[in-house]
Amino acid sequence: MKKHRLVLRPEARRELEQAVEWYETQLPDLGRQFRGEVYRTFDTIIARPELYPKSHGTARKAVLRHFPFLVFYLVETKQIVVVAVFHAKRDPADIASRA
Repeated sequence: MKKHRLVLRPEARRELEQAVEWYETQLPDLGRQFRGEVYRTFDTIIARPELYPKSHGTARKAVLRHFPFLVFYLVETKQIVVVAVFHAKRDPADIASRA
């Protein structure tokens, strides 16, 4: 099985960094833990891109285990494109224009 390359769109990278910063203000080291969980989720997505269900059009949705965040991504021919990393309480329709 061919491995895909994972790419974060600028909006997704910005969302990830903002969440890391916010978690760091809540508790020391919590931002690092959050980033680690997001990157473990990325590793799972790379290893098994079809694992998570389609949620909005062709975008797939991965749910983090220990933080209330979702990762929305697209599986393309040669790469996986992360279009959003955002809090589960946000309206998923917010990503409709990104997918």
